[in-house]
Formats: sequence, structure tokens, C-alpha cells
Amino acid sequence: MSLVLLETLKAQRKVTYAIEDSLLQGYLDAADLHVQNFLNRNVYADSGAYVAAMAQATTDLAAAD
Repeated sequence: MSLVLLETLKAQRKVTYAIEDSLLQGYLDAADLHVQNFLNRNVYADSGAYVAAMAQATTDLAAAD
């Protein structure tokens, strides 16, 4: 899931057709990865996504022991 919604991007760029939605979503996903690589850390859309990621990491660590 991108930090910026596809609908938000389309509204900002005044795109009304759906033919290139997959291309635009690919651009959004690539931009998210670029930001995370630049910051050298994970970025989450909201606190719920962060909590879910931390719970999964805790579960993974417990399973590894």
C-alpha cells in the first residue's frame, strides 16, 4: 500500500481515465521504496500499520528462538 492514494494522485494531476492506473500505482510504489531507501528506514502509512508491523516482527523473533 502506498503512502499516497492513487485517487489522490489522479485528482492532483487531473487524470479522469482509468487506463493507466496500474502504471501510476507502480510509480507510487517506486516512490515509496525510494523514500524508504533514502531515509534508511521503514515508513508506515499510519500508526495501525506500524503496530501491525511491530507485532509481526515480535512474532517472527519469538518463532526464531
